[in-house]
Amino acid sequence: MENHNALLGLSRIRNMDTYTFEHSVNIGVLMMSFAKGRGMSAEIIHEVGVGGLLHDIGKARTPPEILNKPSKLTDEEFVIMRQHVVDSRIILSQTPGVSQNALDVGALHHEKYDGSGYPDGKKGDEISLIGQMSAIVDVYDALTADRCYHKGQDPSVVLKRMLSWTGSHFNPQLMQEFIQCVGIYPPATLVMLSNHRLAVVIENNSNILLPRVVVFLNTKSNETLEPTVIDLSKQDKLKIISSESDHKWNVDPQKYLDLI
Repeated sequence: MENHNALLGLSRIRNMDTYTFEHSVNIGVLMMSFAKGRGMSAEIIHEVGVGGLLHDIGKARTPPEILNKPSKLTDEEFVIMRQHVVDSRIILSQTPGVSQNALDVGALHHEKYDGSGYPDGKKGDEISLIGQMSAIVDVYDALTADRCYHKGQDPSVVLKRMLSWTGSHFNPQLMQEFIQCVGIYPPATLVMLSNHRLAVVIENNSNILLPRVVVFLNTKSNETLEPTVIDLSKQDKLKIISSESDHKWNVDPQKYLDLI
């Protein structure tokens, strides 16, 4: 309501590509959560949310056959794809009401901590704090989401991979803070407990390995259970032994989140 230019930009993204629209909404939410977890001001939380929603607006200028190509891009196509960051920076810098923090999300989310990113090859603190945060959030959402060319990975697997890239792709301290923010097992993650019960994570605790879950299936007997909320941080014996695939178990985790 306060910035109709931003809203029109988001509509432009949705018209171009459904995945990019959903990814943009996710980045907005994750950036706000990350900023809130770091104790940033309400103003900054708002600004990075706007930045997340609009960070890929430059893709509105990317040819659809490249944006949605199911196979690997050629070197020439990748050059064109990378141009979306420059286009995002241009569009956002010309959009009234877009703050520097919002602009940084769009302009810097593909820069890497070791200088190997694009479009400018910025390194370390040459990348603003907001830019470093956005690089983490963008990779996390891209790897956990389903795309036309790959199946999204479990959040716990993605976070472990990203941890191995700290110091090169990401600021190590910020990566640790992001994990504390989203948890190893984010809400809606399907998990297997040590008693062979299947559960859905509903909320993280201070101990990110022991969230609150809702248990609904005995996998040994294949018996459906009355959904029951358990706080693993208050249990002596129960723990998570693995994250599980929604598709493997044909489960919609949101169904159980809606019960709470």
